[in-house]
Amino acid sequence: MVRGVAYLEKTASAIALSLILALIVLSIFYYITYLENVRLKNKIEMLTEENRELGVIKEEYEKLLQNYTKLVEEYNEAVKTIKEYEHEISVIKTLSVIAFRDKLIELASKINERVYGGKNFIRSNEVEDVVNNIIGHKFNEETLGRDLYQVFSYVMRTIKYSKDSIYPVIREINVSVEDTTYNITVKVDWITEVYQTPSETLERGEGDCEDIAYLAASIIQNYLGENKDYEVYVLQVVWDGGGHAAVVVRHRNGTIAIIDPAGKYYTGRVNVVEFDNAGEELLKWFEYWGINEYNFKKARFVSIIGEAYVDSIESAISFLD
Repeated sequence: MVRGVAYLEKTASAIALSLILALIVLSIFYYITYLENVRLKNKIEMLTEENRELGVIKEEYEKLLQNYTKLVEEYNEAVKTIKEYEHEISVIKTLSVIAFRDKLIELASKINERVYGGKNFIRSNEVEDVVNNIIGHKFNEETLGRDLYQVFSYVMRTIKYSKDSIYPVIREINVSVEDTTYNITVKVDWITEVYQTPSETLERGEGDCEDIAYLAASIIQNYLGENKDYEVYVLQVVWDGGGHAAVVVRHRNGTIAIIDPAGKYYTGRVNVVEFDNAGEELLKWFEYWGINEYNFKKARFVSIIGEAYVDSIESAISFLD
């Protein structure tokens, strides 16, 4: 009996020891697993941070790629501009010094014309197809408001706003001859304000506010045809910190409608352009752009006839009244 009890005690002790060892082993395994989980968690956090950094790098790369693409386009445009005048340069090299200089000045004026804009950029002959496609007829008093809105809507939807690329402006030309060699000195500045013709704006599908305004003015001028009751102006205004261009259509009774596709603004109600008092409407448009008597600097009205410059809001209103 005593031996039996001793045996049972021995067996119980062995089982307890085995359980303790098993518990120790499980504890060690749990601790190792815990450490491994912590290590994996840290690694996941590190990989997540690296992935975020890669995302940032990717965004920066895409921005750089866009800038590079834009620079390539501007470079190709500059090369294209130069090639347009290569033939004329090759012809005039054979002329006398005076004639050569005159031809160079004439060529320079063609280049510089894009810098100053003006009435030569209201070209109704370049937009005949546009008028036929978006309106389908020439001037009609009954549908005038809707027709002008069609012009506004078409230009706003079709032409994307973009800033001008760099362009050369020729400031000075000097020519002399030694033996049979021409010595030519040309002073050139590079600027970022240049005008496109309406056909170029249509072809590119983009332009700045001046290009968009001259395109809209050309379309409206073509639509009006020989009508003498309406005048079409491109209004270019400069104020402290900004500048903009829009189209002003003036009726002979002194009312006007402003059509500003680049600024998403027009005079009238939904889908219809309407004419309003010149002073009130011009002030309303100035207010839309944050222009007032304190920051106004100058403005230019350009029509197919010529140009007029004003140096105050009051003068601008007087010009249209």
